[in-house]
Amino acid sequence: MKIKVHWSFKLIALLGIVWSALGVMNYLMQTMSPEFVASFPDLQRTLIENRPRWAKVGMAVSVFSGLLGAILLLLKKPISFYFLVLSLLGTALVVVHVLKVAGETNSFALSELIMMAGMPFVVSSILAWYPKLAQKRGWME
Repeated sequence: MKIKVHWSFKLIALLGIVWSALGVMNYLMQTMSPEFVASFPDLQRTLIENRPRWAKVGMAVSVFSGLLGAILLLLKKPISFYFLVLSLLGTALVVVHVLKVAGETNSFALSELIMMAGMPFVVSSILAWYPKLAQKRGWME
């Protein structure tokens, strides 16, 4: 008996791929293009330029494992869960760095904190949780 996959499954997987692909592009531009980083406002540029190694590694893990996990999710592979959890852990490292700098400088607006820390963490959390829901409903192989 074949279980019909809800329409939202493909939508969420595709949005996860787009989100993660944009993250990969952002990461590559930040690491390979000083001109790109120079185009940011002073506060964000300082955050990027002074990012410690552990936060750089966290960002790389977040975006690359997130992209692989989202692709595997679209392919209905249960292993996607592990890559998306790894992505969430990488995102957590980046969020810790952003909040640490925000606490030290006290110069970030709430909207900036939401965009740089809150939104990535929420999206990563949803993407890490979703494969287990899909498995429970029989949508994965």
